[in-house]
Formats: sequence, structure tokens, C-alpha cells
Amino acid sequence: MLDMQGQEKLLANWITDAMRAATGADIALYGAVYYRGLPIPQGTVDVVDLVQCSRPFDQNLVTVRLSGSDIKSILDANATAKYINMRSDIDTPGSGRLIQLSGARYTFNPTRPLGERIVDTDLQPDRVYTVALEGQVVERETLGLAGRFEKLEYHTTDVPFSLALYGHAAKSGKIEAKREGRVREVGR
Repeated sequence: MLDMQGQEKLLANWITDAMRAATGADIALYGAVYYRGLPIPQGTVDVVDLVQCSRPFDQNLVTVRLSGSDIKSILDANATAKYINMRSDIDTPGSGRLIQLSGARYTFNPTRPLGERIVDTDLQPDRVYTVALEGQVVERETLGLAGRFEKLEYHTTDVPFSLALYGHAAKSGKIEAKREGRVREVGR
């Protein structure tokens, strides 16, 4: 079963890989702060399972161009001890502010001050990356953008979130993910 449990969430690894594959982006970021989906069960999976894992949002994916430093700032803004496991009564287990990603890795220390929480990453600070995001990020800032909300120049793709998941599953012929050290915590 793929679910949203742990620091590096297996379902989020698979989702971000699907977002990246659907858009051709270098990196995909996914924030589970308002996550209300269901895990993907083992065994035979159908379209309903993919829609259920991505609920309640199904906007088209967007892409933005960000430097490695910009991405690091966004990761840092979302790696606070206070919000890592933040959830409301309607959010499902595994929701939280910690950003999941594909195409990069980072290590964070949530007890450090703002701007110093990302203690290691393979992002190149000066490189400009194409980054895939859910459409709701630019509409409602569902992941903290470190002061970039309403300032990002973005391109709305013609790929709905659920279609990206379906396409990824159809192309690979399976739905699987493993922990790869994409998101790691130290210092607590």
C-alpha cells in the first residue's frame, strides 16, 4: 500500500514522480498540508483509486522556473517543527506542511531558525529548474512559497492532476515507490 505516512511519504514519492513525468519538469513539489486522499491499495488498482488518492483537488498542473536557491527557500519555509504534522479534523493522516519532491533531495532540521532549516540538498543554488506544482499552489498557496505567492510567473499545463497519475501508472504498468532518502530529518 502507498500512503502518506512518515517524513518521506511513499505515496508522495509516486505522485511527484507522476507530476514530473507528465510535465517534463526537472523537479516536482507536492505539499500534503490539506491532504484528504486515500492510500493506494495493494493489488489491482483502477481509476477510482487514483482519483481517491488525489482528492479533493484536480486542477491542471502548473510549471514555474525557480533557481535552486529559490526552491531551497521554499523547502525551508515549510520545514518548521510547528507545522510538519499540522492537520485539521477533515485532513487524513499524513497531512502536513513538509514538502515532498521528485528530482532532488534535502535534509532538514526543524529546530533551526528560518533560512537555516535546510542543512543539506543536492539542488544547485544558481541553476534554474523547471518545477511542477499542483494548480492549487498558485491559486491558494497550499504550500508556503516563501514570499513568492502571486509573484510567480507560471504556465498552466493541459494535464489535470489525476490524469498525470493515471498516465504514470499506465506507462509504467505498476504503482510502486520506495523510500529513497528524498526527505530526511536530523537534529530533533
